[in-house]
Amino acid sequence: MNTENDFAGFACSDYEAFLEDYLEGSLEGSGARKLTEHLKTCAGCSQALLDASAASQWLHQVQATPDPGPGFAHLVMARIRTHESYGRASFWEPFVSLAWKFATTAALALVVMLAYASRGNTTVATANSTGAAVSVPSDVQDILVASESGVPATRSEMVRMVTESDNAEQ
Repeated sequence: MNTENDFAGFACSDYEAFLEDYLEGSLEGSGARKLTEHLKTCAGCSQALLDASAASQWLHQVQATPDPGPGFAHLVMARIRTHESYGRASFWEPFVSLAWKFATTAALALVVMLAYASRGNTTVATANSTGAAVSVPSDVQDILVASESGVPATRSEMVRMVTESDNAEQ
């Protein structure tokens, strides 16, 4: 069951359009009399008129701002377009990113190879056809060069080699 208080916040659709004109005093004749009679019986329209009156008083207290001029709309749209263009990624952006990653990896590999090559202090000539020299550190060269004793064939030879190397170091 609907009561009058259920609709206290709503103005009647037939009279809502006339409330602002009534408030400003521009509603005349039979329309003004009809709305005055309706306001006496309708709580929703009366409340809407009070709210509109308060809002109108607040608006009259605020000073009007000057017109921004004819170029304002163009300026705002230019800023919006500029802001939108920052959000779009170009077609080439993933490729450029990949190229920078590849260049960084290649530079790092080159640094590692140069550091490894500069560690060695011995140059050993290789037997290849180009006659290029390869720099090999002395501890690596000792491992690669075959010793006179050869590889031990039995366990006893292994023990003898270890004891001989221990005696030689002392």
